[in-house]
Amino acid sequence: MHAINGRGLALAGQGKDQVAIREYEGALRLDPRSGEAHLNLGIALSKQGRIDEAKRHFRLALERRLKKAEAMVALGKMCFGQGWVNEAITNFTDALRIEPGHATAHFCLGGVLASVGRRIEARQHYAEAVRLNPDLAEARLGLGIELGRQGRDREALEQFAEAVRLRPSLTEARLNLGIALRREQRLDEALRQFQEALRLDPTNALARRYLDSLQPRTLDQP
Repeated sequence: MHAINGRGLALAGQGKDQVAIREYEGALRLDPRSGEAHLNLGIALSKQGRIDEAKRHFRLALERRLKKAEAMVALGKMCFGQGWVNEAITNFTDALRIEPGHATAHFCLGGVLASVGRRIEARQHYAEAVRLNPDLAEARLGLGIELGRQGRDREALEQFAEAVRLRPSLTEARLNLGIALRREQRLDEALRQFQEALRLDPTNALARRYLDSLQPRTLDQP
């Protein structure tokens, strides 16, 4: 059963969710009480938009008490994706009651709180996520955004720079780093970040706008 579940994880990691679903279902036919297989199946189903089925498997995973915090986080992500903000907050908060050191739960809760304007709480959860997992680039990005909103521009720049170092392909981190560098009048460095953001996402209108606004200035510099 572990081998089948492992194949499902490998397939999901390759973006082959439909095939992964069949593997998880096979694992559950062998062991219907496998909390891990229920959790992984719920995640895969939620990615396919099969929300009611996903919820049922998340609930079964919770009943099995295997990786309970992980199940709450997965359920919270699904709820937030559906626009069910209060349910998402509840699930992420419950995950942290079970496992206070769960970096991803802190990061996700920070994101939901930021989306409803609870900025100070969002910053606190992003900061805790970074403390628990300094390599979590997305948490550094979120923390930088909230620091910037509070006028702490230098600290925000540091977080954006570290997010880019950790995940060079994170377009939003490059865009925010460029904006922060522009505020510091480090125009050549800002230009490079906007160029790279646009290379990563050629449809990014904001990166294009900032790039166009900077190019004449930097080209005129001696």
